[in-house]
Amino acid sequence: MSQKILYPDLDAYVAEHFSNINFGNKPYLFTGQYLGPGDDYRSFIKFDLNQLVPPITISSAILSLWVYGDSITTLPNTLVEIYRLTQDFNQQAITWNNQPASSATLIASNTIVPGFTGWVTFDITTLVQGWVSGTFANSGIFVKGNELTNDVVKYRSRQYNDSAEWPILTINYVDGTNNIIPGFAESITPVSATANTTYSTPIRLQNNQYASFIIKNTHSSTDLSAQIVTRFFPSTTWIPSGTTLTIPTGTIRNLTSPISSATVDEVAIYLLSAGSGASSADIQPTVTQL
Repeated sequence: MSQKILYPDLDAYVAEHFSNINFGNKPYLFTGQYLGPGDDYRSFIKFDLNQLVPPITISSAILSLWVYGDSITTLPNTLVEIYRLTQDFNQQAITWNNQPASSATLIASNTIVPGFTGWVTFDITTLVQGWVSGTFANSGIFVKGNELTNDVVKYRSRQYNDSAEWPILTINYVDGTNNIIPGFAESITPVSATANTTYSTPIRLQNNQYASFIIKNTHSSTDLSAQIVTRFFPSTTWIPSGTTLTIPTGTIRNLTSPISSATVDEVAIYLLSAGSGASSADIQPTVTQL
């Protein structure tokens, strides 16, 4: 597996109260509301992905932003969300009034508690795979905070004098071609409310193949845990492979299986409901031949 660590090609924030002013040269980024309605802040970031030459499969893509301060009033935490931009932006010209359009589909989110300092991360694997494979153009991302109450969060930008705190996109990937498996996309509803567990449909792998699973938690209130499992056909015993991943309600995550060999030739997703009741998920697998 290979890794790329990228810094932004562009980043800037916009301010509703200063709707015609450009802040593209500032060493910080802001999100959220500051002093009531009409005083919202939004941030925009773009990474140059030209170093990633398809066909490749993105195993993980993690956006990391360094938080250095806040004015959070919502307890116990405030929500920060990531959306895909559908229009390009000019760092030296962007303002609140000309900010680019974005998709309404949530890509990733995380919470920040008052007084926190350090890295906050967002899993944008499916977005980066879409950019690399040409599913949609790479115009960048929109970072949105809570715009209903006074919850400003402050981050470093690439203009900050210490690059150790710049925004980072860490991408792990392998060379190879993705192949969507017809008929294997499935909705699992519900995960048993009594046993709280279930498995996706098993996928048979040939030698030197691996499977990636896009998993969306479609339940309105219950988090999921998911894990790759493997077995030695024709055995019916599943063996855990890797760590368990938490999938908050309404979000999408990506899991990748080990590369198959002569002894491991079936994989599936093992789902566990984090709540006491039922849950539900949509799963789309792909198989990559190395």
